Amino acid sequence: MSIIGEAVGGISDETRASTPEIPWKLIRGLRNNVVHRYFSVDWKIVHSAATVNVPELERQVRDLLRRAYPDLFKRLEQEESRAPTVSPDEHIGPSTGSHL
Repeated sequence: MSIIGEAVGGISDETRASTPEIPWKLIRGLRNNVVHRYFSVDWKIVHSAATVNVPELERQVRDLLRRAYPDLFKRLEQEESRAPTVSPDEHIGPSTGSHL
């Protein structure tokens, strides 16, 4: 969530204005709360954002890329088709044994 929020900070005002359906300020605000207020973060909100809002955001960003940057979108699709798939139940990388 913090990486997504950080990336939003680098998106141009023009791109933000062209996609008002994406809640850019809320995304950045969630990132700021998670990074700077970690002792008072409502983790239920973070979990909901990660499991409900991020998939929708991915769809919206893909639509934006498809419309505004078709060449980049095509390269992204090509890279994804070559990448190995990982099911949600599989772990990526070594497990630390910690389940926080």
